[in-house]
Amino acid sequence: MTLESIIEKLTSLKGKNTSISIKENTISYDISKALIKESAIDLFEETSTSLKLIPTFNSFLSENSHNITESQSVDHHQLRSENQSFFSNEKNRLIEFIDHFHKTNTAITDVVQIGIGGSYLGPRLIHEALSFVTDTRYLNAHFITNIDPLEFDFITQKINPKTTLFIIASKSGNTIEIESNITLLKEWWKSHNLSPQDLKKQTILLTTKDSPLDNSKLSDHQFYIKKSIGGRFSATSVIGLCLAGLCFGSSVIDEILDGAQHMDKNAQNQTLLENIALLAAWEHIWQRNVKNYSNRVIISYSSALQAFPLYCQQLTCESNGKSVDINGNFLSYKTAPIIITGVGTNSQHSFFQLLHQGTDIIPVEFIGIRNLSKTKKLPGQSKAQELLFNSIKAQQKALSDGEIVSENHFSFQGNRPSSLLYLDSLSPYSIGQLIAFYENKTLFEGLLWNINSFDQIGVNLGKKILQSS
Repeated sequence: MTLESIIEKLTSLKGKNTSISIKENTISYDISKALIKESAIDLFEETSTSLKLIPTFNSFLSENSHNITESQSVDHHQLRSENQSFFSNEKNRLIEFIDHFHKTNTAITDVVQIGIGGSYLGPRLIHEALSFVTDTRYLNAHFITNIDPLEFDFITQKINPKTTLFIIASKSGNTIEIESNITLLKEWWKSHNLSPQDLKKQTILLTTKDSPLDNSKLSDHQFYIKKSIGGRFSATSVIGLCLAGLCFGSSVIDEILDGAQHMDKNAQNQTLLENIALLAAWEHIWQRNVKNYSNRVIISYSSALQAFPLYCQQLTCESNGKSVDINGNFLSYKTAPIIITGVGTNSQHSFFQLLHQGTDIIPVEFIGIRNLSKTKKLPGQSKAQELLFNSIKAQQKALSDGEIVSENHFSFQGNRPSSLLYLDSLSPYSIGQLIAFYENKTLFEGLLWNINSFDQIGVNLGKKILQSS
């Protein structure tokens, strides 16, 4: 059974649309407005069984050979495994360091994470989300990501070097951005007449063992990741969790990992309607390959999750933006769509005009939070939260149902699909769930497209040209 033949069967389906909405623990997924044919669900499940998707997924939970182009294992699920491993050892070392740091370094007020790609987006989304729900606040966080010296100057104007901790995060340890920003950091530090030895004490390195960054001359504190963890899959590693623990306390680390582990277990369910990540992957395949939509919008209806669409963009595009299958053959079907990101309701006043009345139909993926997490609220906060969540429902109804009137300028054609993923409330645990959900969804999509989701060769050519120029 090939994906081409499955697409052909799915395309020919008739009948009414499904109204499925499922819930797992504190996370819910609703495809009642995705405009998927009801009869497609059985075919999704039949195909999943035929392609052995769940047994294949289970093989990712231990040492494997799924990253074929780089001849290495894919190990990000082991980051939250209960088994004793290299990863659990690094997590425990990190927690011990953070606890000791909070007891002994009362002069430090700020922390800056220097990193790009997965060494920025994962840590940023976790930090931003926790900022809205965690009363404990040890340090103020900042990020330096780009090679742009203006960004470095903008951030360093906000901080005092004597009261700032620096996290330098890079799996390879040799990206141009990291090398450039380390040079700027040393120069900035020296300009304040401070010694390299003091910088060492206030720097943490997150990298692989023996990388160019694994250098005791740079730092007294090193924590490690393995090459088998892709940057975009590193949110639940030391790279994603170090900053969170330093800012909010080490207890959030295990809470995030518990939530992620729960979703990893859910992704092992053979029954499609009990496996949220697999169902979401099929919804994505339906819109991309059956309906042939080239774009996809991801909108977070929560300021706490404003970084999440950007994280999903990287996860989808870098993992599944491929045109060659695992055997090296060019594909006859489309893979990852263009991902457009935004935050609601701001986006409603930006590009939703195009979504409702534009010439292209673009599926919309809404991410929301049902209830406020904090107990201390202003009288109007609960009402505002209800209004925000209802805005998603209103947009979904408008997209799918439309409104036809005699004057074309005021007509909405409708028949525009959307899906909704939402959390009961926001917590470290639910943040972990959300991260693992999207990781597993991306993995299932790659399996269905028969591609290697775990390399990112496409980012290398421009770098090579820059380095040789």
